[in-house]
Amino acid sequence: MPVKGLYTGAMGMMVQMKNQEVIANNLANVQTPGYKKEITTFKPFQKIYERRINDDGVFVTPHGTIDKRPYVGKVGTGVIVDETYTDNTAGPLRKTDNPFDVAIHGEGYFCVSPKSQGAPSPGVKGLELGEGNTAVSTESGKKEVYTRCGTFTLDAENFLVTLQGDYVLGEDSRPIQIDKRDFSLLEDGRILTNSTDQATGWASPIESGKIKIVDFDYRPGLQKVGTNYLVPSSASGQPKVREEGFQIMQGHLEGSNVNIVDEMVRMIDVMRIYEANAKSISTADQTMGMIIPIGGQ
Repeated sequence: MPVKGLYTGAMGMMVQMKNQEVIANNLANVQTPGYKKEITTFKPFQKIYERRINDDGVFVTPHGTIDKRPYVGKVGTGVIVDETYTDNTAGPLRKTDNPFDVAIHGEGYFCVSPKSQGAPSPGVKGLELGEGNTAVSTESGKKEVYTRCGTFTLDAENFLVTLQGDYVLGEDSRPIQIDKRDFSLLEDGRILTNSTDQATGWASPIESGKIKIVDFDYRPGLQKVGTNYLVPSSASGQPKVREEGFQIMQGHLEGSNVNIVDEMVRMIDVMRIYEANAKSISTADQTMGMIIPIGGQ
């Protein structure tokens, strides 16, 4: 069995390399607002039933056949990566007092439209979905991505955009344009700007739009694109507008949901498993080195 041991050890090392890559990316984004950590899961590559080989084999009766070699166990043949999924639990809220920092307290996601409808902005590495998931088009037919990261700003035309330059969408699925920098957000997402009456000189707030907040039937079905964007899949279903169950908090940011201690423990665990698989390969190689000369005698 040493040859099989070589492959089993090699497969174990490869999946732990992928696991380490995911953990390293989580650690690199521990300070990224709205970042959702990723977790890698594995599945057995194949299992082979072992049978007793010294029995007579199949026993024929008038009523059929009986296998006289009963199962005595299974032999694992290694593991492969099953999927890398996104943990969509909320991160901690942090007060910044920046009026363009916006957090969602509760459920839901901001809707963002890439400035170029051909593809999301730089930093988004294409819509690569996991096995068994298919991206779905939104009902508007336009490309939309979703995020919990609320680090916004205004562009040259006073559109509310992300730091990547992508448009933040309002409840009408159109980019939000704010005429003035003096604005405020209500808890339900409505945007108020101050307008001065020419006759009286009094400033009064007027509603300039409302930030669109959506949610999904099955959030684990969302697929990550780039660092902070999510896209729906056939598993998550279509986005649905939320009218309640959340609170918009201006001057706050949602932090990363990465726990640095947990990730460091996982990293150590990965290193030890990697070393164990490397040791199994070395042992299998030494065993083959002893068997081959004996077989040649």
